[in-house]
Amino acid sequence: MVSVTVQSEGKQGIVLPIGAESGSSDSVERAQLIADGVQRIVLWSQSRRVLQGSMEATGFPLRGDESAFRLLTEVIRRGPLRPAELAEILSTGRANVSKIVARLESIGLVQRRTNAADTRSVFVELTPSGLAFANEFAATGRRFYDLLFSAWSEPDVDALERLLPRLAEDLETLTAVRLSSS
Repeated sequence: MVSVTVQSEGKQGIVLPIGAESGSSDSVERAQLIADGVQRIVLWSQSRRVLQGSMEATGFPLRGDESAFRLLTEVIRRGPLRPAELAEILSTGRANVSKIVARLESIGLVQRRTNAADTRSVFVELTPSGLAFANEFAATGRRFYDLLFSAWSEPDVDALERLLPRLAEDLETLTAVRLSSS
């Protein structure tokens, strides 16, 4: 089997199988091209340049605080999260998450809310100011992708819109099956 390891900024890589042992050289070459494309997108999306550009484009008030921006964008994308969940997502410790949340609380973008089902735990959630930032974050993303796809044909954009969610779902499914059978 042919595989490629997708890595970003020193984090542990993900090994993606990209071909079967009995595949033709054409199918292996095609799989390698696709895997290379996926890897380039992953590396681009997690690059410091993109992160800093996003912080600047959205007017993030904690200039240069990449950890706070990453935490905030996870709460924007996923909704309220427990600090332990944020620590896992961000590959950091709970104490560090607590410090990052405190910085975001100090400027009014997030708040800690006690879990009604278990008063010993809290959720980190957006405040009204955080929600306004989330709307600007989304608008900035739309402007970026509008510009990116302005030179693409409508059929190409339609094909990407149709196939990209399928690719993401299939990757998640295959990873879950592979990991559970390992």
